[in-house]
Amino acid sequence: MLDPLIELSWIDTYILSKAEVGDYPLLGKGAKETGVVFVDREDHKSRKNALGAIEGLLKSNCSVMIYPEGTTYYGDLTGDFRKGAIELAFDMGVPIVPVMIEYPNSSFYWSHEMLMDYFIRIFRPAGKIIVKGKIGEPIISDFRKNVVKGTQNAINEMIIEARQN
Repeated sequence: MLDPLIELSWIDTYILSKAEVGDYPLLGKGAKETGVVFVDREDHKSRKNALGAIEGLLKSNCSVMIYPEGTTYYGDLTGDFRKGAIELAFDMGVPIVPVMIEYPNSSFYWSHEMLMDYFIRIFRPAGKIIVKGKIGEPIISDFRKNVVKGTQNAINEMIIEARQN
């Protein structure tokens, strides 16, 4: 849940977000005001509309941050990637640039607790929250079917590197 807040501090981008975020107190209003593209992952029409919005942004030379796992995820590396927006960018000839955020420990990951409880838990302790982040090199692939896996592999490699340093 912190990823977009962190990434927006160093990347000028639009964000693709699950539709529920639009209903969150404070965050939802801010997301709507800043042009977040919302998608209901279970609704075919919503997914199609979101891809259309992303296509329009990419045609306008805007970047779009997607979260290809489609949900918050805590595991050893990344979870399964959804392919829609990645393949759209590939088809349009738009560079796909992997971005990685690594938190100091699993307590920073949000799962099913109330959003306000999460923010209180994360931000109440005194001191700084230090996360590792990296913007990777654009993914180069000649084949559409390889671009999703190539993106996932690049992010996994950045996670491994961050954990070693």
